[in-house]
Amino acid sequence: MARRPRREEGLTLVEVMVAAVLMGVVASLTLSVLFSVQRSVGRQEVGSRNNDEARLALVELDREVRSANLIYDPASEPLPGYLLRLYSQTDAPYRSPPFQCVQYLVRGGRLLKRSWPPGHPEAATGWRVVAEGLVNEDLDLPPFSLDPDPLKRGRTVQVRLVVDLGGGSRAVRVETSLTGRNTAYNYPPESCAAAPAL
Repeated sequence: MARRPRREEGLTLVEVMVAAVLMGVVASLTLSVLFSVQRSVGRQEVGSRNNDEARLALVELDREVRSANLIYDPASEPLPGYLLRLYSQTDAPYRSPPFQCVQYLVRGGRLLKRSWPPGHPEAATGWRVVAEGLVNEDLDLPPFSLDPDPLKRGRTVQVRLVVDLGGGSRAVRVETSLTGRNTAYNYPPESCAAAPAL
């Protein structure tokens, strides 16, 4: 007996179109989830970098303030609370002269630094970025102030950096108190009185 071949049937056009639409929906959902995860990871990386930079900036500020001979009151600076000026000997063994005037400024979401020889503000270096992602200006929270305790005699600087942890939705405060160890020796206040223009 001879067998009859089975009928070979294919898919109808409607079935092919339904399958294509379903595959398109699944693919678009998968891609949107992947893009969302990628954006989230990117924001977390930026936030982590901003936080790390702010913490490293505090280490640099601590070193600078500890070696400061004079700490000028941030409240009396041209940008009250956003500008910190120091007469410092941070790199004393390696510099000639060993003293320098230093300014830190929070502006445009960045912590900036520059320095110049005492009495020569025209020789100031350009601003260098120390940290990014600061939102102190947005929150109207000045980052620098002198501790009002009279026993500290203007030797302690309060530093409050508010760091954006990604997308402006989350921020964290990085705060510390820094004390100058050399400021008790009454250095002349005119040492860094002349400062370059902002």
